[in-house]
Amino acid sequence: MIGWRGASRYYSEKYKAAFGLECRAIKRVREEMGLANVVVMIPFCRTVEELHKVHDVMKEYGLERGKAGLELFLMAEIPSNIIMAEEFAKHIDGFSIGSNDLTQLTLGLDRDSSLVAHLYDERNPAVKKTAAHADHHGQRNERESRYLRTGAI
Repeated sequence: MIGWRGASRYYSEKYKAAFGLECRAIKRVREEMGLANVVVMIPFCRTVEELHKVHDVMKEYGLERGKAGLELFLMAEIPSNIIMAEEFAKHIDGFSIGSNDLTQLTLGLDRDSSLVAHLYDERNPAVKKTAAHADHHGQRNERESRYLRTGAI
């Protein structure tokens, strides 16, 4: 689950063209099909610098935060997103708190491993505190927070 995924692919020369197709599709959906409520969500973005790199590539393909009302959300699913929430909040319109990866990475386990799957619990106090931290910094910076979950809270 950890590796070359999410934001790191989007600015990589090995994947950038594919991300460009995604950007063009979003642009078309928003501008030609009239679905201007479609937002861009950046997953597995490890650092603020990485967020800037992704945004730069988006601009190359005609998508820019704030232009034509385009909103940019960060999928807050890794500890660095939570620890650096204040800094990330300055460059996004909101957080989408992803409970699946956040739970696995906060508790240091793989829910697909039968050896530790019994420890996977999105209701764990540490997971709740990390999600609340992101939400707090979102609100403090007048950013929206959404919670995506796969299990019961």
